[in-house]
Amino acid sequence: MNLFVNELRLLVKIGVTPEERAFPQVVIVSLDVLVTDESSSNSDSLADTVDYVACAQTLELMCRDQEWNLLEKLCSDAALVLIKEFPLIERIGIKAKKNVLAQAESVAVCLSRGRND
Repeated sequence: MNLFVNELRLLVKIGVTPEERAFPQVVIVSLDVLVTDESSSNSDSLADTVDYVACAQTLELMCRDQEWNLLEKLCSDAALVLIKEFPLIERIGIKAKKNVLAQAESVAVCLSRGRND
């Protein structure tokens, strides 16, 4: 079973230069979470699945306390934190995008991490 969080807006200190990281920027993150235990589809219990509200809160806290140079590292760190925090996550795909080029709608990075990677 896959759970999706689409276009979560996070305030992130990110950028290659200190000036870019001086103020938080909006980074839009989407998650594709693979949960192999489908108990929740029968039990109707939040305890049997991954709480997407808690996932969003975990990412918000992570972004409040850290800064990054690259979207690539932000995605990798986010995947590792979520896999560690939520034992039912088997695999997670993360896409992060931000608006930094006048000529483009956005730039983005997408990566996938598994519990056993």
